[in-house]
Amino acid sequence: YYDKCARTIRKLCLGAISPAIATGSVKRPIGKERKRVLIDGDNKHILLSLVTVFRHGDRTPKRKLKLKMKHPEMLWMFKHTKQEIKLKKRKQILPFLKALDQLIKRLEVSSCKEDIDLVSQLRIVWGVIIEDRQGLKIQLKPKKIVEGRVVECLLACKWGGALTRMGLDQAKFYAPVFWSEMLRPPSTQSAIIQQAEEFTRYKKERSEFLQGMQVYAAAESRVRSSAKAFIRETLQNEDIPPGTLHCDNKVQEFLDDVSKANSYMDIAKKQVKHIVTAEKVLVDSDPRYRPSATVESIPSSVKSKEKKKKDDGYFKDSSRKAKSKKNKLNSLITKDLRGLI
Repeated sequence: YYDKCARTIRKLCLGAISPAIATGSVKRPIGKERKRVLIDGDNKHILLSLVTVFRHGDRTPKRKLKLKMKHPEMLWMFKHTKQEIKLKKRKQILPFLKALDQLIKRLEVSSCKEDIDLVSQLRIVWGVIIEDRQGLKIQLKPKKIVEGRVVECLLACKWGGALTRMGLDQAKFYAPVFWSEMLRPPSTQSAIIQQAEEFTRYKKERSEFLQGMQVYAAAESRVRSSAKAFIRETLQNEDIPPGTLHCDNKVQEFLDDVSKANSYMDIAKKQVKHIVTAEKVLVDSDPRYRPSATVESIPSSVKSKEKKKKDDGYFKDSSRKAKSKKNKLNSLITKDLRGLI
C-alpha cells in the first residue's frame, strides 16, 4: 500500500515538472469542478467530507424508578412478544396506566409488608404518568421466562432529561462557531477588493458543501431538538431540507449498538472504580479517610513535643538561610563599591 502511494506521488510530481518524464497515466486529484467539496486555500487541501459526533445540549436531571414485577397486571403485556417493550406515546401508555391502577387497588388491601412498600413505589409511577412529565418513558424488560411465558419482568419508569432553554441556545450558538473553526476562510494579504471577492467565493463553496449535510440523531426529544437547532443555524434556514435529518429505528439501533464495546467498557469501569476508590486518592481528597491509628494512637504530649521540635528546626533553618543570604548580599555590595573606587 505505502509503496503504491509513493509511486503514485512520484508520478504526480514528475508529471508536474514534465509530462515526458512521468511514465504511465495517473489521474489528477479531484478539483473544484466536483460539487460539495471545500478548497482549503492556505494548505491546498480539498475537503471531501467531515464526520463529527455531538452531544445534546443542557438538559434537566434524568429520573428513573426500577421495580421487579411478577404480577399478572404487568405480565399480560408480554402476551404477543418476549422482547423488551417501550412505551413513549400517550396512547401507548394509557393501557399500561389502566393495568397499573388495577394493580394498586388490589395491593392496597393486602397486609403484606412487601406489597405495602411496592404500592408506595407504584404510586410514584402513577403520579408521574398522570402529570405527564417531560421525557416520560415506560420500559418493560423480561427477566425470567418459563415454558415460553414471561413470569418476571423489570419495570423501569424514566422521566426528565428534557432540553432546557440554555441547551437550545447552546446548539444555536455552537453551530457558527464550529463551522468557522472547521471550515476556515482563506487568509490573504491581497487588496481589500480581492479579499472580498475571495471571501464571497468561499461562502458560496461552503454553502454548497453544507447542502449535502446528513444528520443522524437518536430518538430522544432532547437529541432531536439539539440536532434541529444545529441544522437551522448551520443552513441559515428555518425549514430543514428533506432527507437531512434521520432519526428512525435503524438509526437508533446503529447509535445504541455498543455490544462490541461492552467488554472494554466493563474493564474501563473496573479500572476507574479501582483508581477512584484507592486509599491514596481518598486520603488526598478528604482528610476524614486518613487511618485513625496514625493520629489517635499518639499521645497528645508526644505530638506537641514533636511539633515543637519541628517548629524549632524550621525556625533554625529559616534563620540560617536568611543569614547566608545577608552575607552574600553584603559581599556583593562590598565588591561593587571596591570596583567603583
